[in-house]
Amino acid sequence: MKARFLKFVAAIIIPLIVLSFVISMRVGCWDRFFGLDKVEKVAENFESSYKPNVSHTVRVGDPAWNPLMRLISKYSNVDLPKDREPRVLARFVAVLSGKTDLGQGKIAEWTAPSTPIVVIYRDWPGQNVSTQDYRIVGTISDLRTWINRSKDDFRFIIQDILLAILSIAFGLLIWVSEGGRGNRNKQTTR
Repeated sequence: MKARFLKFVAAIIIPLIVLSFVISMRVGCWDRFFGLDKVEKVAENFESSYKPNVSHTVRVGDPAWNPLMRLISKYSNVDLPKDREPRVLARFVAVLSGKTDLGQGKIAEWTAPSTPIVVIYRDWPGQNVSTQDYRIVGTISDLRTWINRSKDDFRFIIQDILLAILSIAFGLLIWVSEGGRGNRNKQTTR
C-alpha cells in the first residue's frame, strides 16, 4: 500500500504541483501576489507624458508603494539613508517626449526611458525639496528592468530550483517505492 501511494504521489501529485506553479506564473497570480501588477501600472503612468489624469507620483500607503520600495531596495545601486523614511516616489519632468495625434481622440506617445525616478523624503508637492531631501534611484527604463528582473528571479526559483528539487524527490519516491537498491540486491541473491 505504501509503495502504491508513493508511486501515485510521484506520478500524479508532483507533476500537478509543477503544472499549477507554471500556470499560476503565466496567468499573473504571482505578479498580483507580489504587487508587480501595481508596479507595472506605475511604470505605465511614468512612461506617459500626455494622457490626462496620469499620476507621476506614488505615496506611502498607495497600493504600489511597498512593492516599489522592495524593487528599489533590491535592484537600485543607490544607497538610501537608513535614518529617514521616504514619503514620495516621483518621476522627473520628461527629458524628452513626443506625441502624435491618431485621430478619434487617440494619441501615440513616447517618453524618454532615461527620465529619472526620485525618492523624496518630504511630503511633496507643496514644499520645497532640497538636494538632501531626495535621491535619484534610477530611470523609467530601470523600473521596467527591475520588474523584469524580479519576475526572472522568481521564475528561476520556481522553475529551476523547485523543479530540480521535485525531480530529486520524484526519483527518491520511485526508489523508495521499489524497495531501495539494497533490498532488491538481497532478493536476487537468494
